[in-house]
Amino acid sequence: MLKIKAGGVVGTSPPSEPPQLRPIWGAEAIGKLIKRSERQTFYLLEQGAIPARKIGGLWCAEENELRRFITGRDEKAEAQEPGEASERTTA
Repeated sequence: MLKIKAGGVVGTSPPSEPPQLRPIWGAEAIGKLIKRSERQTFYLLEQGAIPARKIGGLWCAEENELRRFITGRDEKAEAQEPGEASERTTA
């Protein structure tokens, strides 16, 4: 049985908690994180080159998602066992 409080349902947390969201608001703040000027960052945002969206006229990016995008790290690749061969090949 679920208990219901004014704020919502209690005791229904998902099996694995998602990482805490850490929004970064505005092109200037996003630029500081990716070490680019506000102008460069705004251009990248307008081109859709970095993961962000406009909310109420202000650019917003999620810090963890932006860091994964910049570093090229993917959760699936990190879960790969050390002995498994990578799909990447070197020329």
